[in-house]
Amino acid sequence: MELDKVENTIIVDELAGKLDYSKLSLNVTTEDVLTACEEALEYGFANVTVYPYWVCECVMALHGQDLTKVGCVIGFPHGKTTLEVKKDEISMVADFGVDEVDIVLNQALLKEYPDMSFHEVSDLVKHCKQKGLVSKIIVETCFLSEAEKELALEICVNSEADYIKTSTGFGSEGALLADVQFFANPDKNIKVKASGGIKTLAHTCQLINAGADRIGTSAAVSIVGSFKGRLG
Repeated sequence: MELDKVENTIIVDELAGKLDYSKLSLNVTTEDVLTACEEALEYGFANVTVYPYWVCECVMALHGQDLTKVGCVIGFPHGKTTLEVKKDEISMVADFGVDEVDIVLNQALLKEYPDMSFHEVSDLVKHCKQKGLVSKIIVETCFLSEAEKELALEICVNSEADYIKTSTGFGSEGALLADVQFFANPDKNIKVKASGGIKTLAHTCQLINAGADRIGTSAAVSIVGSFKGRLG
């Protein structure tokens, strides 16, 4: 999806379908969430990602259509709740009608007890599958060494998670091109979600070209608007 190869409006729909419209700022309101749902339906975004508190509002607002899913964060943004708390949170939002969950990996566990980290992620992914949910594991790349990124990738792959996700947006750095390229290894059989600090069309297209299957962003409307503007 190179910027200089835009040919028709069908590409706009393809771009919108790769965007997870996140509403995760600390000052987000119910009105913000409901407006995001309206915008997601208008533009055809892949999902609206919210805190568990707003799941019911999203499910009701997006009811009756199959294009835009409801996404929810789990253990967000630190990942340091217990396994049972995360599983309970997943069960709760699944019962409310969520389609996809973005689960924050416990980095302390990864760094100190990698085998236990694998078992935790595997248990969480299995729980998601039992509930019929798409699982995205957030590894917060800005706090990991290259060796730890490779370990996180192996854990997500071997756990059969649907996605590995680069960032929460609350770390010291967001989605980096090199991390997406590293995770987007066709031999690994896992999808990649890039997130954190993605505000422009150019950055979005760079990450998609690097192998990102989904883009998590609070700027989804302006990104698609920029794309439409290039089409005249």
